Amino acid sequence: MRRYALRFLLVAVFTVVNAKADPLGGFSLSFNELQFGEDVLEYYNGGFGGAGSGPGPAFGLSFTPGLIAVEGDVYGDPDGKAAELDAPEVIMNVSGGFSGLVQFYVLGGPIDVAFYDELDGLGNLVGTISSPGSDVVNETLTQFHSAVFSGTTGITRIDQLTLGPPGGPLLVPEPSALLLLATGIGLVCIRLRRKGAVVRGQDVPR
Repeated sequence: MRRYALRFLLVAVFTVVNAKADPLGGFSLSFNELQFGEDVLEYYNGGFGGAGSGPGPAFGLSFTPGLIAVEGDVYGDPDGKAAELDAPEVIMNVSGGFSGLVQFYVLGGPIDVAFYDELDGLGNLVGTISSPGSDVVNETLTQFHSAVFSGTTGITRIDQLTLGPPGGPLLVPEPSALLLLATGIGLVCIRLRRKGAVVRGQDVPR
């Protein structure tokens, strides 16, 4: 029983951590691989950021100038980064198009995102996301080829921009969920240890 319980806990930990890095067939942009102050540009299109980082993963995503890697990871990682708007509008182009769940954290100021069925913010509007700031937002969208991010320059930031399968669960674990999982693991381990001691005939105080 102890062995199976521990195996379950390990699977739970792997599932939560892996959701951050490789969410259920989709992908998540953490911006951690870029340098502080670096423009994202073509990094997630198999190319390079503004300061030469790369080549990055070939996700087929490119950004117009004005999305800058800055300190302030939503998970509190001292080496982590978020992406800040350094221009009133930044366009994300999706070369092959995408349909499904779009989710990200908003930090700082408000943000509006408009999704279009053609590249460069052209064509028909297929969906929107808005937030006053400091929130996690998500929307399941029909196919789009570009997204226009609008916010307050130097204040609005995003992190863990996730594109996942249609109808999928929320793919980015919130910090509170990670804390809850860690607490649960600790309590179960204490319980298993006490139970093991009782089985060995030791007197365990209650």
